[in-house]
Amino acid sequence: MTMDREAAWQGIVGYYQQPGAARQLLQLQDRLGVSVTALLTLLWLSATHHGAPTAPAIRALVQSTEAFQRDVLRPMRSAREALRGWEVTPGVSAEDVRQRLLAVELEVERLEQALVLESLGPAEQREAPDDALSDACLALARYCRALEIDLDAEAAQALIHAISVALDDYDGLQISQAWSRAWRSMKAGVS
Repeated sequence: MTMDREAAWQGIVGYYQQPGAARQLLQLQDRLGVSVTALLTLLWLSATHHGAPTAPAIRALVQSTEAFQRDVLRPMRSAREALRGWEVTPGVSAEDVRQRLLAVELEVERLEQALVLESLGPAEQREAPDDALSDACLALARYCRALEIDLDAEAAQALIHAISVALDDYDGLQISQAWSRAWRSMKAGVS
């Protein structure tokens, strides 16, 4: 099964725009160093039945996205945030520059997604598709493990919310139970 980059991009933008998603995803990004683009792309892969990436593929993904985040995206975000509230001279605000930087940042995140899709593109980098919920939980558990994140309850709830945004055919209880199984297996070293 091939991956359509434009469909993948539109998919993650759609997830991000769901009520409450942006706030929770940015919380994961700020608190735990999660790449929102990588996380949403992993969810898109699961929702579109591409299968969960293997653990080695996820580790390689983390290495490449962490470098991209460190060298490109974080400095851009810092510059954009540093301009918040600046008024260079009376009547000349930096807000329009901030908004242009935000638009460029979005395009750079699109480049990051291309990097994610490229690293996870070959079918041998992914397991045969299971059901979308199992694949999503397994992929995110592997991603969190590769990032060496020890999730607290608040972060786990944010991940569960992200899964619910991408997989709206499942109810909250199904998602919570599937996530708990995947995370326990990951912590026990089973997956």
